Amino acid sequence: MRYEEFYNEQVIKYKKRRAFLTKKLPFILIGLVILLSAILVLFFTSGTPYEYGISDLKFGDTIQNTPKSFLASARYEFLVDGKYQEEQPTKPGSYSYRIASTNIFGVTKYSSDYEFVIEKGKATISIEDTTVDYGFEPKKITSNLPYDKKISSYTIEYEDKHQLNTKAWVSDVTIIDSLGVDITDYYDLEFPKTEITFVKVPLVITLKDKEKVYDGTPLEYEGEEDYTIRGLINGDEEVHLEVEGSQTLVGESEYKVTNVSIKDKDGNAYETYDYVFESGLLTVTEKTIEFETKDCATTYNGEVQEFDEYQLSEDIPDSVTVDPIEVNLAGKYSYELTPKFINSDGVDVSYCYIVEYTYGFIAVNKAKAKVTLDDMEVEYSGNTIFDDTYTLDSGNLFDSELKIKVDSSIREVGVGKITYKSYTLTKDGIDVSDSFDLEIESGNIEIVKKDLTIKPKSTIKEYDGLTFETNKYEQEGLVSSDTLAFTSTCSATEIGISEIVIDSSTISIMHNGEDVSYCYNITEDFGLLTITKRKLKIKVFGTDITYGDTPVFSYACGKNDGLLENDTVYIGSYNYTMNIGINEIDIQDFSILDGSNLHNDLYDVTIVKGTFTIFKKSLKVSLSSKSKIYDGNELEVNDSDYYISSGELLSTDSITFIPSNITALDVGTRIVPVTVDNVFIKNENDEEVTSYYNIEFSSGSLTITPRVVNITTGSITKSYDFGVLTCDEASVSGLVSGQVIEIEITGELFYVGSASNTIGKIRVYSSSFENAVDLTENYTFNIHEGTLTYTERSA
Repeated sequence: MRYEEFYNEQVIKYKKRRAFLTKKLPFILIGLVILLSAILVLFFTSGTPYEYGISDLKFGDTIQNTPKSFLASARYEFLVDGKYQEEQPTKPGSYSYRIASTNIFGVTKYSSDYEFVIEKGKATISIEDTTVDYGFEPKKITSNLPYDKKISSYTIEYEDKHQLNTKAWVSDVTIIDSLGVDITDYYDLEFPKTEITFVKVPLVITLKDKEKVYDGTPLEYEGEEDYTIRGLINGDEEVHLEVEGSQTLVGESEYKVTNVSIKDKDGNAYETYDYVFESGLLTVTEKTIEFETKDCATTYNGEVQEFDEYQLSEDIPDSVTVDPIEVNLAGKYSYELTPKFINSDGVDVSYCYIVEYTYGFIAVNKAKAKVTLDDMEVEYSGNTIFDDTYTLDSGNLFDSELKIKVDSSIREVGVGKITYKSYTLTKDGIDVSDSFDLEIESGNIEIVKKDLTIKPKSTIKEYDGLTFETNKYEQEGLVSSDTLAFTSTCSATEIGISEIVIDSSTISIMHNGEDVSYCYNITEDFGLLTITKRKLKIKVFGTDITYGDTPVFSYACGKNDGLLENDTVYIGSYNYTMNIGINEIDIQDFSILDGSNLHNDLYDVTIVKGTFTIFKKSLKVSLSSKSKIYDGNELEVNDSDYYISSGELLSTDSITFIPSNITALDVGTRIVPVTVDNVFIKNENDEEVTSYYNIEFSSGSLTITPRVVNITTGSITKSYDFGVLTCDEASVSGLVSGQVIEIEITGELFYVGSASNTIGKIRVYSSSFENAVDLTENYTFNIHEGTLTYTERSA
């Protein structure tokens, strides 16, 4: 360090010391004096409270004011049980206290003793207005106790628990603090009354089911042992029931409670129950009894006989009636009487008994009688069994109707004996044969001839030119077991009605190989032969053709169709239609000849129409496809664009093409379908025959290809001028007249050099108007880009 630098440093230090001694030190000394004076004042004046005192308290209150002193701490000291302590007393009573103040120097000063009182707390404990189920106590108990004081137990008292609306209050309350200490005595308590509404509680009274065996007396409610009760609350209730219902006869029925009253032992009625009655069942079951039917015997007398003897196994309270058993025929019967049990009110109570029956027996012996068969004369019938009359010789038939069948000893005409074969004996429509021992004596019979009429059976036949012979007949009087035969003839052959006569020499009547003709008086009659026209079927056939061809027809007719061997059918002409599809063929006229003889009148002819089918003629119609380059005009279909690509028209028909209204305007291809609506065919009679052709169609198309537009952007050369070099000029060729093109030229050059004059977007519109149509898709664009050139700037 040089000397000059050291000298300057020492001078600066000296100036600083001088400034401190002359300017700062006096102020520091003055401050120390003031501080020392303040400390002395505080020592002698601090520790005396300037705000203090406790007023009388209520139990549960806390001391809000604390003693305050200047620059000192102060506290209350309480005299409890003769000793000073800082904790506040909590129980009600009279207490003393003093104030201890300690200043900042640690010196404590005490005040005089003062008095204060802690009075008992006041609290109201009540029940909230409430509705509770009878038998339960209200749960909502309210009070104005502090939050840390709780009601641990209580009792609820009522003015009258028999009523639904009464007053209740709280009693016997125990109050505890947060530590669980009982502090009840520290409060003067009030217990106001609260209006209580009881909700009725169910009281279920159930009648017990009762049962007994039928004895004619009623089964009914008898007292306390016949019911159960659930839901009594108080335990001192007396229950009084009124019950209706009884069951005397077999069956079951309900008996139910009609009224009930609940009272305490002092006779006070409770209103607090909601009664639920459950009915009981009274069941009377059947009584079992033995019923014995007694045996009895008699003889058949033609009348209905009644039996009603019985006995019971025991006495019963009801009377018994029985319907007697009626017996009409002889025989031995096991029988059962059906009793009815009638009570004293005249009611049938049979269903109240289960009857165990013992069956009895009735013996009815047969009656005896003797008859003789009467002699008979009968017409020959081929039978040997007949109905005969009789004469009663002895005994009694009791007005019964006797019918006897007898067996003859002869079958054919003559005289013989008859014996009984079988008989029926009925009375009032009932067969009583088995109720008699009947003896029958034989008689005589004579069989006489039977009348017989025979005739040939009338017949209808078709004309065949031959005479007629038959063995078919009709008869009246022939015995079914006999066989009749004869021959009948008719010589007529012409159409009309003639007689058929019997050849008498051919008549024979046989039975089991024996001639029984002598048993008949025979009458002959004649029949009729009707010769009708001969039925003939002529069947017509045709060949299937295609529209424009000529059909070929034929027919079939022979012996199997009814034509006689020597006759021939000739067809004059046919009648038919010529429509696409199925057509009918009929015969317009015909002749049936036997050589030169016309036999049409001998036949009843049926023409069986035939059919043939005309199929449509095949034809294919095609449409030529057309195309052009887009020019803004529509491409249309003309009738000359249609042509027949396969098949051919009938020479007498002509075709007209109706062009489609489909057109193409924009680039693309449109398929043009060909349908029957595009074709119209008519015949030489100017009638439409399009439907006579089965036409296949081949579609065409309309194609418009894009139009080429040439666009050339402008070129420019310029000396660099620090700007952006652009050129918005362009030349266009090929655009459809009247349409507008918009070109966005995006070429730019910023520095010396060259760049293409590019195009960003091209749009073609139908016009320059606001709602012009975008036609860009109809074009393709050949773009020739110009050049942008910046040359160096001259210095």
